[in-house]
Amino acid sequence: MRCTRFLSGTLLFSKVLLGCFMLAGLAGCNSLKKVPENQSLLVKNKVKVSSGGTIDKNDLSSALAQEPNSKILGGRLKLSFYNWSKDEKDNWWNNKLRDIGEKPVIFDSTAIQSSAERILSMASAKGYFHPVLETEVTRKGREKRKVVVSYRLQLDEPYHIRHTQIDIQDDSLRPELADWEKEALVQPGMQYDVSLLDAERARISEKLQNNGYWAFNKDFLHYSIDSNLNSKQMDVILHVRKMVSNMVDSLTGEPILLHHKKYYLDQVYIIPLSRNQAQADTFRFDTVAFEEISRREKRKGKSGPVYHILNQGKPIIKYKSVVQKTILKPGDLYSLQNVTDTYDNLSDLRAFQYTNISLSEKPYDTCLDYAQNNRLDCQIRMIQGSRFSFSVEGQLTTSSGIQGVAANFGFQNRNTFGGGEILNIRLGGAYEFQFTVDNNRNRTFLNTFEASLDASLEFPRFLLPGRMDRINKNARPSTVISAGYSYQHKKDYSRSIFNANFAYRWEKDNWEHSFSPLEISTIQMIQTSESFQSILDEYKATQNYRLYYQYTDHFIMTPRYQFIYTDQQSGVIKDFNHLRFEVEAAGNLLYGIAMGIHGEKPQAAGYELFGLPFSQYIRAEADYSHHFVFGLKTDLVVRAGMGIGYSYGNSQSLPYEKGFFIGGNSTIRAWPLYQLGPGSYLHPEDTPDFERLGDVFMVFNIEQRFPIWGGLMGAVFLDAGNIWLVRPNEAYPNGEFHWNKFYKDFALGTGFGLRYDFKFFIIRMDIGIPLRDPSLQGNGDTWVIKQLRLRDMLFNFGIGYPF
Repeated sequence: MRCTRFLSGTLLFSKVLLGCFMLAGLAGCNSLKKVPENQSLLVKNKVKVSSGGTIDKNDLSSALAQEPNSKILGGRLKLSFYNWSKDEKDNWWNNKLRDIGEKPVIFDSTAIQSSAERILSMASAKGYFHPVLETEVTRKGREKRKVVVSYRLQLDEPYHIRHTQIDIQDDSLRPELADWEKEALVQPGMQYDVSLLDAERARISEKLQNNGYWAFNKDFLHYSIDSNLNSKQMDVILHVRKMVSNMVDSLTGEPILLHHKKYYLDQVYIIPLSRNQAQADTFRFDTVAFEEISRREKRKGKSGPVYHILNQGKPIIKYKSVVQKTILKPGDLYSLQNVTDTYDNLSDLRAFQYTNISLSEKPYDTCLDYAQNNRLDCQIRMIQGSRFSFSVEGQLTTSSGIQGVAANFGFQNRNTFGGGEILNIRLGGAYEFQFTVDNNRNRTFLNTFEASLDASLEFPRFLLPGRMDRINKNARPSTVISAGYSYQHKKDYSRSIFNANFAYRWEKDNWEHSFSPLEISTIQMIQTSESFQSILDEYKATQNYRLYYQYTDHFIMTPRYQFIYTDQQSGVIKDFNHLRFEVEAAGNLLYGIAMGIHGEKPQAAGYELFGLPFSQYIRAEADYSHHFVFGLKTDLVVRAGMGIGYSYGNSQSLPYEKGFFIGGNSTIRAWPLYQLGPGSYLHPEDTPDFERLGDVFMVFNIEQRFPIWGGLMGAVFLDAGNIWLVRPNEAYPNGEFHWNKFYKDFALGTGFGLRYDFKFFIIRMDIGIPLRDPSLQGNGDTWVIKQLRLRDMLFNFGIGYPF
């Protein structure tokens, strides 16, 4: 089995870790340098919570009034930077040390009382009304000037909710809250939790605001709680109050209470401003009434909503482009969700750097009663941003399981045709590599050099014939036209790739969709090594067309659909799912046309277009992961990935770009990329081993992630899977997929790794350990873990998480 030279990888790994730990060790030296003689340095807070409770000690730790200096790999590196600066010198070097460093955290005994009050308050908010908290101060070090503060919280039995009830004082709200008992977040039997009670107030407020109640907010909701039941139980009543007016009842002297009313949008003003206009105190506007209606509907005598555009001089952007992104419509019932969606839509117009939406109630009309005074004016102010931008980027990359470096030079025009169209042009270069060792222990590289030029033009709407107002604005529709050329050089061959794509994109809630009615690629082999070409010629002579056509010129034209679903919420610590699915079918239209024109196709070569044989296949792929989140940096991730492709008609096999592969740093980390499978195929020794691709793909992973120190995190994992062929092939005996034995072909690997979070990106280093090698089924025991050697382990480097 070809595998990465573990000793070389681990040597580099060890040097990096050793350097980090030495730096962290130095960071611990002389930490008291700038602590006054009569004071101490806070070095640690210890928080312990009795078992069985629902309070996370990490939450309590984050609430403490004093936090010690931050650590990196166990050392206070930022404190050391600050200590290295010289107070008496005011120059660039010392100022920079103070900027990136941290002042020592001087122990404050009064902060213990403040922290204790916060801890007890948090316990009370979770239903623990009689906890016991002990605090202890321990002094360490030779001078006893390093302080550790311990907090030990003993929880009592928590209170639970026995009964819930809602008291609606405003009869107009009863229909809106008729299903409160079913929908409420607070239910009988739950443990008392202030955050849950407040979340229920926010839920009701948001629901009413999405149904026209513009003036409603959480302040109209309050609870009364009866905990005098002598049973650690409580009854909760949610009161929904009326609105308090400025008028006073002449008889009682009490303020007059009014019912809540639904509001409707009256006028919608759109104000696009240049940067100069935004900074000016006053300026004059020209008002343009823009009616959102298609020509067809207008010819029928119908009318549409009218928006008022306040503009001065030449329009910054076409009015139609802004209106198409504005969900707030004159005459519509007010909805907070529509305001949020309008913000999201207008953010797609990159010609503007800032947008503000404000709503105001129209002046009270004495000719109308209270309920009829329910109109809002909406003002949308948009401030112009820079039209052009240039960028230069250096990147660490992980592509197809191979790591590397890349550089990109980019140009962007954010308002190309005056309608918010975004033009991107990118010139890039990349070098990706994986250090490997072949069966004879000869050192080699699996590497790729790539140079590319790409251009894309994104329209902030669907480019479709007919009525555009039928497209749901909430879906944030866009159209992307792109084209690109790349040159790739590998050890055995060089090739060029041209691609063009026309795609519709839209999203709603947790779903993102992309549909390409037309995606075109041409792949041409430029150069092959003599040894590689001789093998291809041998495959062709023996009619092993699968491998031969995998490395020959071809043309792809296909429609493609993809969706991505995720219910992950930013800043919320809870379990979430991620699902990606895509499907494409290539060559069917071309095959039908070619058959109609030319008749029966040649047996092997197939029909050609522009002198290139076109590919015909169907392909689908899905990837699902579930994240069990136990804390800010602790989670268990379960992942399943599957795919299948089937070539037919004009093709003997899937194109190289559409084949499935396995191994590397994101699927089965105990095997190098392209060197596992298909099926139980055993590669003969002393023969060239090219990239192994399959028609069927399965991978299953489970990974436990946990914090170690600061931004350093650890992981242990278990990987399983393989690739297969859908048809028997002489070059890969035992490589085809069979329902009654595919599970016996699973490769199994385990391992452990480190990740370091730099906030903007994560560096990952994993060591994969093979457990079961399916290629050894014919040679006896497949459990290679029994004969594991150090060199059989695999070092992987990656950017970001594997899934």
